[in-house]
Amino acid sequence: MGDKVGDGDSSSQKFVVGGKNVVLKVGRDENFVMPSMVNPCLKYSIFTLCYLLLLFSIGLLALGIWAQTDKFGILFSLKKFDPKNAALFLDPTILMFLTSVIIIIISFCGTVGSLRDNCFYLMLYTCMLGFMIITYLMLIIMAVFIGRALLNVVETTIEDTIILYRDEPDLQLLVDWIQINAKCCGAFSPHDWNNNIYFSDASILRTYGSLEAGGVPFSCCKETKSTMASLSNMYCGLNARKSSPLALHDKSVFLREDIHQEGCIEMIKKFLIDNMLYIAPAFFIFFVIHLFCLFSACILQNQIFEQQEEWYSTGKLKLFVYDQ
Repeated sequence: MGDKVGDGDSSSQKFVVGGKNVVLKVGRDENFVMPSMVNPCLKYSIFTLCYLLLLFSIGLLALGIWAQTDKFGILFSLKKFDPKNAALFLDPTILMFLTSVIIIIISFCGTVGSLRDNCFYLMLYTCMLGFMIITYLMLIIMAVFIGRALLNVVETTIEDTIILYRDEPDLQLLVDWIQINAKCCGAFSPHDWNNNIYFSDASILRTYGSLEAGGVPFSCCKETKSTMASLSNMYCGLNARKSSPLALHDKSVFLREDIHQEGCIEMIKKFLIDNMLYIAPAFFIFFVIHLFCLFSACILQNQIFEQQEEWYSTGKLKLFVYDQ
């Protein structure tokens, strides 16, 4: 290394390379003002959108962590987390946690990349958005060509939520909310609750005098005039599946009129079909927003590259390397 010298608008530094003295000189024209090629509206639109999304995702992450630790405590939650356990991802708080982490990573890259004109972060941002868009398109194609297989996955997931009903408090609240609002019971029928160990009509549960054996959760009960103006009857589903001898032998027979007969899968299908006029435009707008962010980030990245090329070619910054 050699010494560094400066002369007003330029500076130089000497190096010894292969026995020769090499001088690197950087010259600047202080009177030259280069017009910016970066569109400020485009730049700050991306920044504002990503920054707001970053704040939202941080709040969502904090809410998910609080909900998980409030249920089980910090140490138990850490021990409980096992990526190999598929049932773990049925927990709404875990899904909230994972979703917020993904959004934080994407929005952070977009925020830093747009604010600092950093092409590396913008490249990461566009790659992740591109991956998400490809994933959406693949899901749409799969829904068209292998819709039955996807429906089987959804049905299996709903059946698993019934099995885990009492194991996850948040999952229990979610199932109750769906059954109350969709006015349904079980995945296909109220008899699906026989797969839950607490509501099973197994003889061993009747031997021990379980009150819930052969019943259904309170959320399966129909709303009556007495429950509309007061608290829900938490025990209205007791013995619901043992009310008729025929019900134990023929699953299509169910005589309790205060229990919803329809399964939640059919009711969810009906809800989606009836509201497709609103759901389809919402998904389309969501997809268009992703495309807008992707193309805007690509345009901003190209503008930054053009600015850098212009920077080195107009005399604002010149590099001189020569032997001395």
